[in-house]
Amino acid sequence: MIIRLLQAFEDIIWDPEASPQSLPPPEWAESDNLRKREEKTRPRSHLTMYANVGDQLRSISARQALMYRSLSLRKGTG
Repeated sequence: MIIRLLQAFEDIIWDPEASPQSLPPPEWAESDNLRKREEKTRPRSHLTMYANVGDQLRSISARQALMYRSLSLRKGTG
């Protein structure tokens, strides 16, 4: 079922600004811990580890992707 849903979209884009509470705190960027410096989202755990990124994804239908690409090519940005 999930495969059929994903096949309906041309592209899925991660949008971290859509859910700011799941971003790592700014002080992690200056941390001595390399793992913390590289994190793009704050890992969470509950029985098993997971990342709270579901609301950070934007989906683009195949039709929208074609329109976007044709506009980008006209502007010379794609």
